[in-house]
Amino acid sequence: MIEGDHQAIQDSHFDATKPTKFIIHGYVDMPELDPWMKVMKDEYLANGEYNVIIVDWFAGNHGLYDQAARNTHVTGQVVANMIKDLQELKGLKLSDVHILGHSLGAHAAGFAGEDLKGQVARITGLDPAGPLFDGATQKLKPTDAVFVDSIHSDADPLIIGFGIHENSGHVDFYPNGGHNQPGCALLPIPCNHLRAVEFYMSSLKAENPKGVALQCASYDDYKAGKCAAVDAALSGTLGEDAIKLSSYKTKTEGTKFFLRTHAEYPYFEG
Repeated sequence: MIEGDHQAIQDSHFDATKPTKFIIHGYVDMPELDPWMKVMKDEYLANGEYNVIIVDWFAGNHGLYDQAARNTHVTGQVVANMIKDLQELKGLKLSDVHILGHSLGAHAAGFAGEDLKGQVARITGLDPAGPLFDGATQKLKPTDAVFVDSIHSDADPLIIGFGIHENSGHVDFYPNGGHNQPGCALLPIPCNHLRAVEFYMSSLKAENPKGVALQCASYDDYKAGKCAAVDAALSGTLGEDAIKLSSYKTKTEGTKFFLRTHAEYPYFEG
């Protein structure tokens, strides 16, 4: 479907009775050549009844990084317009919308949510891009959706990583401290940056172990065993089930959740 093509939307098989997932890629990715978007789509369709829409913004995501970063605003607006068309033409409810974005796509997701006045049910940032966004005011933030969760996998505050180090949502997960992911030592670029996507996709399979994380002041405190899950607000599950923390979002916003992972799929403890 193309944004603004009302006939194509009318003729589509979109079913407003099902939850809807939008998947937005990041810098220089191409849906036709980078398989993770289609793999994520297939995982959703294999594990439930969903509408899944892959957002292809390759026309605006390559070339100079700073221009691609600016284009996230335009991409977010296009996604918001598509959602509005689906509301009008197909009966889509914002309470059924979940937007997932990787890297620059996470900020595009945030701009879409902002345009929709923060009323979409959920936005998930998969290692939201850090360059030009760390310290900025225009980026993915908690007010962009009813519930915003982020996974930080390449957020290195000392050696600049591709991911943002600052919190982005109501719940922010920092697996392995948020950078230097196990299994990525030989090819840290782009392995660390893509690990957030792989962690999330692992969570979609019902038979896989889940990534249980603890709310903690720092990764050093987490490794030292200083952070115990004394109540439900202090522990959460990375990935699809992070939404279960939404009732605790006033307690979790601004904090960090830490966990360790394995170097290989399915990554989490059994």
